Amino acid sequence: MLLERVPETNKFGLVLPPTPHSLSKPLKPERRSNSYGDGSDRHHLYWPKKLYSNGLLTTEFREHRFNSVWLLRSDHNVIHNNFDGVPFPPTEIMEAFLEEAAVLEELDVCVRAVEMLDLATYEGRVRHKKKLKQKEIIT
Repeated sequence: MLLERVPETNKFGLVLPPTPHSLSKPLKPERRSNSYGDGSDRHHLYWPKKLYSNGLLTTEFREHRFNSVWLLRSDHNVIHNNFDGVPFPPTEIMEAFLEEAAVLEELDVCVRAVEMLDLATYEGRVRHKKKLKQKEIIT
């Protein structure tokens, strides 16, 4: 299966969840209306399902609750009309994701907190208390 139009991913190959901004300018606005109404709908961040159902790791990764979001049906349609699907992240990334997700679930962390932790940890927004105290003493 050829995936030419794919959603944005981070440096680890994990797809970035849709944002109101990314949904505000659909590539094909004429397809925004639909016959389903505009109720809420679950969107898997990794699709098509057929691609991810060929192995235990990819199935477990795709079906993990941290890898789906609730959207309006019209926004869900926009995503699927604008993109072909999402290629597999590297195997070690999927394994690490599932291991870290299990720890976060054990701690009863919500999905929004996962996003905040990701930003804090991997994007350099965390300050170490020791470094902060040293800077305060110097200034």
